[in-house]
Amino acid sequence: MWDFMRWVGRTRGVALTDYRDLWRWSVTELSDFWAAVAEYFELIGDGLHGPALAEERMPGALWYPGRA
Repeated sequence: MWDFMRWVGRTRGVALTDYRDLWRWSVTELSDFWAAVAEYFELIGDGLHGPALAEERMPGALWYPGRA
C-alpha cells in the first residue's frame, strides 16, 4: 500500500500520507483511483487505456467503457 501511495504521488501528483488519504482519494476520484490501480499493477486487457469509469453513479456504473 505504501509503495502504491508513493507511486501515485510521483505519477499522479496526488499527496497521500496515510490510509485515510488513500481512502478519501479512492472514493472521491473513482475513475482516477481505479485507472491508477490498473496501471500500477500492470493489468492487461482490451479497453483498459481509456477512462476507468464512464459515469460516477451507483447503481449503474459502467466500468472501463472502452473494453470490448
